[in-house]
Amino acid sequence: FGEDASTSYGIQYHIQNLDSYALVTTADDVNFENATPYYGDGYYFEFGDDPEGIGYMEGRNVWRINITDLEENTEYIYKINNGNDTYSEVHHFKTAGGDSTTSFLFLTDIHYYEASDGSTASAARTAVKSSAAGSSGIIPIYACNMPLYN
Repeated sequence: FGEDASTSYGIQYHIQNLDSYALVTTADDVNFENATPYYGDGYYFEFGDDPEGIGYMEGRNVWRINITDLEENTEYIYKINNGNDTYSEVHHFKTAGGDSTTSFLFLTDIHYYEASDGSTASAARTAVKSSAAGSSGIIPIYACNMPLYN
């Protein structure tokens, strides 16, 4: 979302509460004293009819926030207000440099599974490792693997 990665950043997440927003500030403001609240749009989502069925997803609200008016080539931190005066862990991002080129690897429907021997595997992890092996400029973007905050 957003047209300029040097001045905007988009986040999307799942949450149980109806009232949520992101507090955003520069990475050096670790106590969020100068943070700006950003509000977005949300919608209710539930998948499947049988709570015991495969693929069932408990009802939740999906929020999408576009963070704008950022400085280029700057590190930021944000945390999600869970709607009950508690917050998520702190997340980090850095805006693009304005004149730099960035490549993206966009993944959807990420599969994560446990094998019969107890080991775990992820098709997404394998794809990211193999595509980024020769390039330090690839930024993986994971869709459908959004954090769920309570």
